[in-house]
Amino acid sequence: MGRGLLDADHPLDATKARSFALSQCDVAVVVGARLNWLLHFGDFPRWRRDCRFILINVDVGEIDTRSTSNPGSMYGLCGDAKVLLPMLVRRLRRDPPVQWTKKISQVVQRQKEQIPRWEPSQLTIASTGQESNFELRFDEIFPIIQYHLDLLPIYPVIVAEGANTMDKCRVHLSVRRPRGYLDAGTWGTMGCALGYAIANALHAEPHEFTVVIQGNACSILPPRAYIEY
Repeated sequence: MGRGLLDADHPLDATKARSFALSQCDVAVVVGARLNWLLHFGDFPRWRRDCRFILINVDVGEIDTRSTSNPGSMYGLCGDAKVLLPMLVRRLRRDPPVQWTKKISQVVQRQKEQIPRWEPSQLTIASTGQESNFELRFDEIFPIIQYHLDLLPIYPVIVAEGANTMDKCRVHLSVRRPRGYLDAGTWGTMGCALGYAIANALHAEPHEFTVVIQGNACSILPPRAYIEY
């Protein structure tokens, strides 16, 4: 999927077709990540039964080529991704199959059509004295957030936390830059969102934004903990 490396509107971005892509691909290149619970451990039925995995990491200790469901399906490459990926691309010697990318695009389009859309006209400002028939439900919050994120001059870094909120942000909000989305991640470490946001804001350019989206199930540590760590 390469979330953040490809713009959310790029024709090869498959974030919204994640389940389809995992279950149908015959080779998966996993760069700088673990085949842990976030990637369903590379197991069937989430992945195609005969899928082969190429695991790329600069740390050999992070490459685990063991597989319980499909022995012999894991191949490890230890090295800098900037060096190894161009080598793999040269070995391909051809563009992705048209039928495969077309199927991905069709699934992505269907998913986009199912996401509620929001326009400012749907919500009437109370001060006008006009009634609004727009009922704000949980799933409809995120298109509103996305609408306003797109209005910013530079797309922000998004920090999300809270069980349902984090899951919904992953599905509904676009990521348009590398390392542009931060959440509990691999270890499910709730309580880090404000720390992430403070650290990013300190190192960001003055004109860049950091947007924090937190739900009811998030954890907030004492401010001193964020300052110290």
